[in-house]
Order: sequence, then C-alpha cells, then structure tokens
Amino acid sequence: MGNNGYLRQAVTGMDLPVEMLSKIPIVEVYGKHRVFIENHYGVMSYSGCEISAKSKCGVISIYGSRLEIVKMTRFQLVITGEIESVSFGNRR
Repeated sequence: MGNNGYLRQAVTGMDLPVEMLSKIPIVEVYGKHRVFIENHYGVMSYSGCEISAKSKCGVISIYGSRLEIVKMTRFQLVITGEIESVSFGNRR
C-alpha cells in the first residue's frame, strides 16, 4: 500500500471528511461577515466588492461590500466584510 493508501485509510479510520484528502474546496460561511475557504489554488480577482479564488472544482466568488482578505496561506483563505453571496462557477 502506497503513502496515499495509508493516508486514505487514516482519514477513513478517523471519520474525517474525504475533502481533506481529495483537495476538493471546503467553503464555510459564518453569518454574513466571514468566509473561510480551504484547498484554494490562488486568488484570481480582489476588490472591495468581489473576491474570486481558483479551486479544483472551478472558481469560487464572494460578493459583497468592504470585502478584504484577512488571512491567506497556501491552502486557506479567510475573507471578511458584508457578505451578500457566494457562488461557484466554471474555470475561467
């Protein structure tokens, strides 16, 4: 069994979400003021009204006002502001 097989077995055994292994984006919305995106591949556009990020499944766009990226790491993105909507689209 290769490394990926051991990792998959560990994830399954600990009852963790499959998304942790497959790099599928995880998007969590906390009320109307914070969005957390995990497993992104970079920011495509950034303004006070729209922030878009690439993911394995396409483009994730956050719309609203006074939007800002308060944390960005290689895998995680935290956006705050007045969130109006979150959408998923095809790759650009």
